[in-house]
Amino acid sequence: MRGYCKPAHGEALSRQAVAGYEKANSSGAGASSQAILARNLLVAGKLTEAQSAVAKAAALVRKSTGEPFRYEVSFADGRVKAKSGKTFEALSELDATLSSTRKFGYRLYEYQARFAIGEIELWSGSPSAHDRLTALEKDARDDGAFLIANLARDLLTQTSAKAKTP
Repeated sequence: MRGYCKPAHGEALSRQAVAGYEKANSSGAGASSQAILARNLLVAGKLTEAQSAVAKAAALVRKSTGEPFRYEVSFADGRVKAKSGKTFEALSELDATLSSTRKFGYRLYEYQARFAIGEIELWSGSPSAHDRLTALEKDARDDGAFLIANLARDLLTQTSAKAKTP
């Protein structure tokens, strides 16, 4: 994502968090930090390293309690799977996560799940991506979740700009 964090900087910060949580032996926070590292590695184009980080995150999250940690790992895993050519599997996993966020009332995680699904749909050329992200932007903005609303808007803007470029 443009303007939010440079991939190399995000990767370095994520690796620091991973190291800290490993020392503290915190499986939930460790899983979350590995998931964030995986996302940073993915943005940097390091798919193999991202796959390794998300595998570590998945192993750690099995030892933890609390849905938010599972959601963070699911978001990273879905993106990594999609970039690995497993789009259907990624979307299926994220749909299950979306259902869970709604069941337990985690509205901000619901928005993150919807964003991840919309992002993957854009990557795969799905015609429903634009409508999904437009609805997400509106819903998130109406609820005051401006970061996710702006991310959805920026992704739509970037996609529109690419479509107009010859």
